Amino acid sequence: DPSAVMMTAHDGQRYFCALPRQSRDADGGSASGGAGDGTGARNASEIEQEATVDDVLKPLTNRCFYRIEGWWTYELCHMKKIRQYHQEDKKVTNEYNLGVFHAEETELIAESRRKDESATPGAPPYHAHVFTEGTPCDLTTLKRRTEVRFTCAPNGVNVIASIEEPSTCSYVFVVQTPELCRRSEFRAREKETSLVRCRAVPAEEETESAGAGGVVRGESFAVPPKKTEL
Repeated sequence: DPSAVMMTAHDGQRYFCALPRQSRDADGGSASGGAGDGTGARNASEIEQEATVDDVLKPLTNRCFYRIEGWWTYELCHMKKIRQYHQEDKKVTNEYNLGVFHAEETELIAESRRKDESATPGAPPYHAHVFTEGTPCDLTTLKRRTEVRFTCAPNGVNVIASIEEPSTCSYVFVVQTPELCRRSEFRAREKETSLVRCRAVPAEEETESAGAGGVVRGESFAVPPKKTEL
């Protein structure tokens, strides 16, 4: 088999390994016929039918999501407003508006990401909504604003996964939602893995192969293999 190769482990031990067929077929298409992310023709059809990403997120309309972090509770109402408040005995004692949905700025940031797809290399793909005109900041006098980043949630649960404040009174919410998984560009692509089957090559066999030009003879596969995973 031309895909069988000699490999050397970190301790110097030599192994004769047969590469998996999927690796050999990588350039000409996977042997399994998949696209690498588990999607099929049905999902591709769904993607073509969806007009915009916001259409995919329509099931979140009129819904609010909450996250408690220490003293504060955060409330995000989809495409409406975001607030941060503290409640005692069912009474709100402190409250800040973190922004109301701003359609124009949302489109601007979407356009910017389309032009610069490498802005966040290695980061999970997301779709952003922008909320502006919040409560003025005590330190900067600028109005609070928030960027909500929607990511795919393959576990099927809508949740505010994290809240950060990268700069004073400017917030970033990461919201995981299964709705976004309907679009292929937001699904995480899982790397296909395959086992490489190897057998240790005895020193005397290496000596024989060296005399044959450094190539292990094909009949060596007939030797009962000692399988080792590298």
